[in-house]
Amino acid sequence: MNRAQSIIGVGAGLLSGMLWGLNNTFFSLGYTEFASLSVVLLLPLWCAAINDGCAALFLLATHVWRGTLRAIMVPEILGRGKVILLAAVLGGPVGQLAYYYGITLSGASYALAVTATYPIIGCILSWLFLRQRITVFMWVGIVFSVCGTITLGWQGNADLTDTFVYGFVASLVAAFCWGSEIVLAVYAMEKLEPDVAITLRECISGGIFCAGVLFLGGSNAWDIAAKLPSAGLGWMGLAGVAAAGSYFLYYYANKTVGCARGTATNSTFMLWGIIFNSLLGTTISFGGMDYLGCGMILLGVLLVTIPWQWRRGRLLIIGEGNG
Repeated sequence: MNRAQSIIGVGAGLLSGMLWGLNNTFFSLGYTEFASLSVVLLLPLWCAAINDGCAALFLLATHVWRGTLRAIMVPEILGRGKVILLAAVLGGPVGQLAYYYGITLSGASYALAVTATYPIIGCILSWLFLRQRITVFMWVGIVFSVCGTITLGWQGNADLTDTFVYGFVASLVAAFCWGSEIVLAVYAMEKLEPDVAITLRECISGGIFCAGVLFLGGSNAWDIAAKLPSAGLGWMGLAGVAAAGSYFLYYYANKTVGCARGTATNSTFMLWGIIFNSLLGTTISFGGMDYLGCGMILLGVLLVTIPWQWRRGRLLIIGEGNG
């Protein structure tokens, strides 16, 4: 991998983090609009179905526009696409629902803090199964990024709910699923292009979510759909488009520069989420711990993305690492 490819891959990872921060902002706005519906337990499933369904439709539309729709047909699915099937199930229906229920049962701050460990899980798995080289500086950077994200997301509260433990476990499941997903996706992308892999992933995930809505909602599914606020649907649709772009760039970055750099640069979504919420007028109280968290994330990304090396008592930037 040459320097230009490395720069493009790192840039894609950073942009994926920006779009994922935008997705979270849009998703939160849509979720708030839906909060008045009397389907609290099914609400995460509805929102996930809209989010991933819109992402799948957007990606399919881009393939139609480019004339590359044939690339995601049966021959690809019979090959490495089988691995994408597993990645889609883990990252989508299992991982996302576990995360949403982690938020519902233990609170958003705790769920975010726990799931922020997914880069470490992904890197360990990529090191074990994909034999990707991870330097000491990369490991330190990953830990800094994860700790910074936890610092930003964690808001300690002594009054824990009775369902906190269940939410904590659900969040751990989500972190493991997301870390596993990207390793499976990178393995599949040895044969598949990132745009094909992510389109298959979103179509599978969105299809399962929509089927779940129809199955669990039963005869009430269409009645509930008719009552969904148009404003909420609009925000969820925008969240889906942002998710499609974010996931494509995330897959591309991890294939190009490896899981360590791909996940670390994506973890900047917390910073972008704060920025986008501020631009949309959401009141955010920023304190000393928040500044510390931002600084840790930025330091972590620098440690991971720049090929540092310690030589003869000096810290140098070497020509290029292999990710």
